Amino acid sequence: MVAQPRMCAGDRRLRRLREYLNMFKRTADQIRIHEEHFIPMCLPHIYKEDFEPNRLRLFKEFGLTSLKVGALELLPRRYGKTTCVGQFSAAMMMIGCRFTIATFAPGGRASSSLMTLTVQLLYQLPGGKERVIAKNEEQFLVATADQVHENGTLKFSKSTIKDSGNVNRLLAFPASSNGTVSFFPIVSLSRARAHTHAHMHTRPRQAGR
Repeated sequence: MVAQPRMCAGDRRLRRLREYLNMFKRTADQIRIHEEHFIPMCLPHIYKEDFEPNRLRLFKEFGLTSLKVGALELLPRRYGKTTCVGQFSAAMMMIGCRFTIATFAPGGRASSSLMTLTVQLLYQLPGGKERVIAKNEEQFLVATADQVHENGTLKFSKSTIKDSGNVNRLLAFPASSNGTVSFFPIVSLSRARAHTHAHMHTRPRQAGR
């Protein structure tokens, strides 16, 4: 009998990510975008310190020859593009380890709408509402998984968790925002005639940030 390979922390995060995504009602195209574009692109962030030791295995499993840092989806309007990005962002907020998701859109309106949708979707996930640390029009903070008991309650007060930095952040900015900080992932929403675009790309967090 062949022993099954031991799962690392990254494998467990990926499994939880897919479990959360499967809790949403998704179209075939949304599932394809999540599995073929967003997840492969975000593997270094999902696996973190486990990525390099498992790089060759993951490349083989996902059919990769190199890592992409961006994904551009061109879809007809009202095709579920914003919901697709919101679902993935909400699931990542639940499994991530101290990262920031930033959204950019013309005038900030679409960006704020994506944040509102992501919050609504996260509330649909088991334990999602209980992990919310703070939210306003510009940012949304969720406690990382290691700050939560098995029964879903927080291990510490919300202020303590916020001050410790053990949170995942979702930020909303207008497209003209002039910042030099690095985020993961960065989502840009724009419109072009009969189609809408969803552009997501990842950038490693700068040292010390």
